[in-house]
Amino acid sequence: MTESGESVIWNGAGVGAPTGQGMGVRFAAAITYQADPKGKLARLNGVVGMVEYIENADGTVTSTVTEWK
Repeated sequence: MTESGESVIWNGAGVGAPTGQGMGVRFAAAITYQADPKGKLARLNGVVGMVEYIENADGTVTSTVTEWK
């Protein structure tokens, strides 16, 4: 949500698996966005994001979202 109150909804699906190190997990997903077509976030309506999420055994997390082109 932006400071002016605009918001975006995201929907995604992916696959993941435990890393074998404690409670560690790694997954990848594709996400799409829904925003007000007249708002500042409207560009996201045509974007697919590729997500990579890694949670290490110690609880630290790395997460990236990259626009698929």
